[in-house]
Amino acid sequence: MFDWWQPRKARSGKDPPGGFLAPHAILEDLQKRVPKYLADTDQGRLIYPACKRTLADVDGDVGDVWDHTRLEALRYLIAVPGDKFELLSEPARQIEMIDAYLAQRPHGDTVIDFTGAAPADFAIAILAGLNWLTHCAQLAGVDRAQQSGAILHFRKLVTLGQRWWLTDGATERCAKMLANGEQPPLMLYLTWSEYTRLAKVIAGAALLGPSLERSERLVALPANFIARFEAAPGPERFIALEVAPHQLRNPARVPICGRPLLCREAAVALRHLSSIPSLACQSPPCRLPSFPLPICQKPMAPVSRR
Repeated sequence: MFDWWQPRKARSGKDPPGGFLAPHAILEDLQKRVPKYLADTDQGRLIYPACKRTLADVDGDVGDVWDHTRLEALRYLIAVPGDKFELLSEPARQIEMIDAYLAQRPHGDTVIDFTGAAPADFAIAILAGLNWLTHCAQLAGVDRAQQSGAILHFRKLVTLGQRWWLTDGATERCAKMLANGEQPPLMLYLTWSEYTRLAKVIAGAALLGPSLERSERLVALPANFIARFEAAPGPERFIALEVAPHQLRNPARVPICGRPLLCREAAVALRHLSSIPSLACQSPPCRLPSFPLPICQKPMAPVSRR
């Protein structure tokens, strides 16, 4: 998952540097996209939250729901007043930001107040984003057995990052990693990567069902469709593949218009097939990765500022 705690692998000569976006590029993108996305949802152009969309809705593809669910969680960071985003992205500020996060008492809120102290406010916002993803996981039907421990999991990750920053030469190593297109444990990267992982499972459960293995068996998707989704590091890398009508294993039970089916329509067919008793799945348990999320009791509402 992260370059800073896995064994170094030889970089292929074909792989360009910059496998991860630079911190400033992520922040600039979020500052542009979050207001636009919220405006689109406020004006009814997009269904909100994204995990409630069907495959027939605007931006209802798996990649769109994955991307927009992550965006909904990241909106809290953009809402923090003061524009002190260097706390998330500057190597010299990481110990300060990590200490503030670890000192922050966990909460289960998605409606939050800010304190006026930037480190504490970012910590509150990160926790709120995790809680929002919990709420979306419940709406999407993620297996309840997988809905526990998100805050604890992220805290362990941040603690590992803290140890990394406390070693000698951490700032210099960070600069080298960024220059090589690698991902050091900046708080921005830790948050971005964890939200990406959790939003992926939400999107898969919402649109393909809780078991990707069952999806693969019920509908003859392209041979590598599920594998591509599982392997994709982010929604930007996931490209929808086409499914032709003859690839459906039981086309007689699915309305087909005679033209190629895009992945959206194939998944609609999947849901139709899964409702047929004779096609009840006998496959082993789901292969989805663990989704550690806490139970959230509160629905989403606008962020308030104190």
